[in-house]
Amino acid sequence: MLYEDNDVRQEIAIAILWEMFREHGYKHRDLVPALVSAIKANVDNNPMVVMDGMGLLEDLKESSAFEPLVEFLRSDEEEIRVGAVEALANLKDSRAVPHIAHLLNDEVEDVRNRSLWALNYIGTVEALSAIEKWKTKNETHHP
Repeated sequence: MLYEDNDVRQEIAIAILWEMFREHGYKHRDLVPALVSAIKANVDNNPMVVMDGMGLLEDLKESSAFEPLVEFLRSDEEEIRVGAVEALANLKDSRAVPHIAHLLNDEVEDVRNRSLWALNYIGTVEALSAIEKWKTKNETHHP
């Protein structure tokens, strides 16, 4: 159902898979690629598929989601960038730090705020250093 063009069916499929994961720990090797495909296919027409898909990617904490989530950080859609930041933060993968730190300069305040939260949540020396560098830069430019 995730590979179908019908966005309502994709939304229902994601909801069912999310419940199966929460209740029974169900994971299938094709789940991450199917979610990524559903998210990409619905960027413009069904925000629920996008947000639920991101939420499930976040909950799965699968390392195979790392690269697609980094790709989603470059989306033109604010909601996708925010969802990707949150999901990457919950992976607690230090490789995400430079990608998230880049979004501290995003034009959208919500993206910047979620990026600050994410770096604090990841909490590595590199993440906290990125926050300090950003704060210092902004204090210099905005006294």
